[in-house]
This record gives sequence, C-alpha cells and structure tokens, in this order.
Amino acid sequence: AEVLSRGGLAPQADREVYFALGEVRLAQARPADAVPWFERAATTHPAWPRPLLKLGLIAANGGDRDAAVTYLRQVVRLAPDSVEARQARAVLDQLR
Repeated sequence: AEVLSRGGLAPQADREVYFALGEVRLAQARPADAVPWFERAATTHPAWPRPLLKLGLIAANGGDRDAAVTYLRQVVRLAPDSVEARQARAVLDQLR
C-alpha cells in the first residue's frame, strides 16, 4: 500500500487498485480507512459510479445523511441505468 499511496500506476489500473484497497478496508470493518481509497478511485475516474456508491453507503451507514445523498445522487446522475444507480435509488428511498 505504501508504494500505491505514492502513485506510479497506469491511470486505468489506478482506479481498480484504489477501489480494491477500499474494499479490503471495508472487509476489515474499517470504513473510515476505506474512504480515502474510494475517493482516490473516484478522482482517478470521475465518471465511474462504483466508488461513489461505496462512499454513499459508508456515509449512510455512518449517519452522514447529507454526504450520502450527495454521493448517491451523483451515482444516479452519472449512470442512471446502471446497477449502481438502482442501488443508490434504493438507499435514497430509505433515507427519505
């Protein structure tokens, strides 16, 4: 992770690796540590809804409704017909 945190990967590989590192942190029940990796994945590829969905779910589970709604709406806006958008809509409905 140290080498990855300093960069050096090809842009296309970056997003997948950063996302995977976020997933590892979630699997370790460390959502706060997952956030920077998902943010990096989202920054590396802004049109990719998967990390935004994860960020929205982490925010929702952490009680940060405003951040959750912001991330989840971005998912729906970016990829309205995607699986991620369907999941985002379901969570948005629960947050109302």
